[in-house]
Amino acid sequence: MNCREVADFLSAYLDGELSQATKREFDAHLAECPACVAYLEGYQRTLVALKLVAGIPEKTVEPVPEEIIQAILYAQSQTAA
Repeated sequence: MNCREVADFLSAYLDGELSQATKREFDAHLAECPACVAYLEGYQRTLVALKLVAGIPEKTVEPVPEEIIQAILYAQSQTAA
């Protein structure tokens, strides 16, 4: 699995929807890729923040679109630089 695939499967991973084989590949990639671990953690923090702001119960929140995640990560990288 590569970084792009991790991004593609992220929502399914967090929702427990991956097959066992794909989950093993996903976990193996995370074990070797600090950038994807950071991406996953950022995604999870974003979901939690959205739930808190919206006051929506955790199980009813839809996955965040990839474009929004990328925009947030890009904005964070620009302010850190």
